[in-house]
Amino acid sequence: MKLTRAELTILFTLALVQFTHVMDFMIIMPLSPQLMRVLSINPQQFSFLVSSFNIAAGMSALAGVFIIDRLDRRRALVFNYMGFVLGTFSCAMANTYETLIISRIVAGLFGGMSSALILSIISDIIPAQKRGASMGIVMSAFSLASIVGIPVGLQLAQWFDWHTPFLVVGSLGLLVIPLALKFIPPINGHLANLQPFNFKQPLQNVFNSTAKIYSLVLTACLMFGWFIIIPFISPYLVGNVGFTEGQLPFIYLTGGAFSILASPLVGYFSDKFGSIKVFYVAITLSVIVLFLLTHLEKVPMWHALIITSLLFLCSGSRMIPAQSLVSKSIDPATRGSFMSFNSFVQQTSSGIATLIGGSIMVRTANGSFQHYEILGYIAISFSLLALIVIRKIK
Repeated sequence: MKLTRAELTILFTLALVQFTHVMDFMIIMPLSPQLMRVLSINPQQFSFLVSSFNIAAGMSALAGVFIIDRLDRRRALVFNYMGFVLGTFSCAMANTYETLIISRIVAGLFGGMSSALILSIISDIIPAQKRGASMGIVMSAFSLASIVGIPVGLQLAQWFDWHTPFLVVGSLGLLVIPLALKFIPPINGHLANLQPFNFKQPLQNVFNSTAKIYSLVLTACLMFGWFIIIPFISPYLVGNVGFTEGQLPFIYLTGGAFSILASPLVGYFSDKFGSIKVFYVAITLSVIVLFLLTHLEKVPMWHALIITSLLFLCSGSRMIPAQSLVSKSIDPATRGSFMSFNSFVQQTSSGIATLIGGSIMVRTANGSFQHYEILGYIAISFSLLALIVIRKIK
């Protein structure tokens, strides 16, 4: 089944929301060499800077479990997105490590519910038979952020300073708000049979089937296994592989190019051949790439770019079939609360993984980093565990 023009308009609007959200979240990681140098912080302090956004977003998503299914989804999305844009501008104004952490917490608090709302809107509007392709379109925002947003942001940081990318993302957000109000329709059909508020009911809805529980475990495995290595790619490539800070945009440019071409295909294959089969192929490839990346030594830049590009490709190729399968296992009346709790698991898992990764990584006196291969083995273990868990989701 083909997507209609109205469905495509909504999906592209949601992709723009996702694009700016991903830009704000991701830009902090490739800026790590500059931030460590300018703010005089170590890997542990940097990991807290990254995880502060995740943990704040997780707490926001947890609060959303109790209210998200009692709200019009468009209104909730626009309100949270406006707060997120405000938090992004505050990052652009921060001048110290402490004020930057506070700004990241503000952005995370408002951004935490956005992912759950986007997934809920897709699931409410798009029929199940077209959901894989729909997820592929919205997930391509990650690739677009990588191929365009982050390289441009890093270049702006090189020309000016690290504040500039946040200023640009916040400005883009101001343009997206009226588009969301115009093209996303009110979504309130789930409010027709709204019951009186019951504090326990939302959590009971989240845990009332084994499929939902395994879906949450799958999310935790995927996010923990990924974010224990992702925040430290840039400093590792600069400190150990021989990249310069000016060469870092090439990682995201080539990786995003691979991903933006592959995301729609992965969504199509998930609909045609089944999400589990596509997921198995993606995880197998990711295990190989994770091992190669975390054992990388000084090599020519093109060699390292092949490995990092495959890593970006694997990221979307895992998440698209996984999210498509999870969305089909949730009933519409409780979809928002479950997706919000799923976002809580996603954000807190990635935040905890980043903190653990930062505590394991050690920077030596010459600027190189040790123990990245240990993080790789942890990531591989969680990826393999995900292969077992996904078979349990019906």
